[in-house]
Amino acid sequence: MKRKKVVRMSKTEFSNLKQHRKTITLECATGCGRQVEVDPDAISGICHVCTLNMAPLIKKVDQPKPTGFSQGWKLRKVFVHGDGRVFNQGIEQPELKGTLPSTDLKALKEKRVVNKKIREERKARRESRLVRQFEKKVEARKKLKKEKEQLEN
Repeated sequence: MKRKKVVRMSKTEFSNLKQHRKTITLECATGCGRQVEVDPDAISGICHVCTLNMAPLIKKVDQPKPTGFSQGWKLRKVFVHGDGRVFNQGIEQPELKGTLPSTDLKALKEKRVVNKKIREERKARRESRLVRQFEKKVEARKKLKKEKEQLEN
C-alpha cells in the first residue's frame, strides 16, 4: 500500500482554507444554552457537554483479588499452592496433594530481581563496547581524512 504524501501549507494557504470553510452558530438543540458551530446546511446541533451526558459512562473494572498464585504459575513445571495443591504445568494433580512443600514466592521474586540486575549489567557492558567501537571509527575516519589531505598537498 502506498504511503500518503504529506503536503505542507504556508500560513496564508491555511488561513485561506479556513475562510472557505464557513460555519454558522446555533444554540444547542437540547436547550442548555451553549452555542455550537455547525455546517451551513445543518438544521440543528448538540454541544459537547450534552453529547457526553447522552453517552453511558464506562464502569470501572475491579482489579482481580490475589489468589495465592504467582505470575506465570501455569508455565512452571511444578507449582505447589499454599494449601498443598500440586500443579504440573498448570494442571492440578490431586493424588500429589500435600506431598510437596509449597513453592516459595519470595525466593522466586528475589531471583527475578537478580536476573534483572544481570540483564542491566550486560546492557551497560554492551553499550560501553558500542561507544568504544564508535570512537575507533571516528579516529579511523580522521586518519583517512589526514592521509587524503597529505596526498593532495
